[in-house]
Amino acid sequence: MVKLADALVLNFGTIDEKSLEAMEIAGRTANSRNIPVILDPVGVGATPYRTEKVSELLKKVSFQIIRGNASEIHRLIGGDIVTRGVDSEELTISN
Repeated sequence: MVKLADALVLNFGTIDEKSLEAMEIAGRTANSRNIPVILDPVGVGATPYRTEKVSELLKKVSFQIIRGNASEIHRLIGGDIVTRGVDSEELTISN
């Protein structure tokens, strides 16, 4: 299906080992065909498992867009904030 797409969105809403493997394969396929890949790292920072799996995928797939709330983005750039559910904590990101 990726070969027919104009873009690919990888969403971490519900993850397991099979879906993570499929995301990696789809992401690498999209990269090899210059198809833009968008990451929605739902809940990154909420659990060590999610944070680890997002970090692993970021090393294997090139993303053109990362979509997330403030706490998710803060966590991805190295912040130590803890995400609680899908809503972000009150946070101001500067610089």
